[in-house]
Amino acid sequence: MIVIDPLDVWWGLKSSPDGRSEGYPVTGLGGLHADLPLGEGDGRAVADFPVENPVPALLALRLLDKSAQRRLVADFAEQFAASRPAWSARSRAGCGRGESAASA
Repeated sequence: MIVIDPLDVWWGLKSSPDGRSEGYPVTGLGGLHADLPLGEGDGRAVADFPVENPVPALLALRLLDKSAQRRLVADFAEQFAASRPAWSARSRAGCGRGESAASA
């Protein structure tokens, strides 16, 4: 699972609802609560992160300006789709049968 978070609000996944213990084991990339920094040119590298590190990841974009956010997400999406053609084909396959991408 990868969450793209432009507002840096999903970091709460890392904490329990009461804030007294750990929450989900999510790796935070970028934002104010990052485990690792995230820069404008990191989109392609981040797309390979789930393969190399099979853990949920959170891409917090708030510290990047809007144009940098767009470039990072575009690079991420392009690399993710190119490196996973079978996944991309399965995601699109259901859309032709009257299903939404979310239900495919």
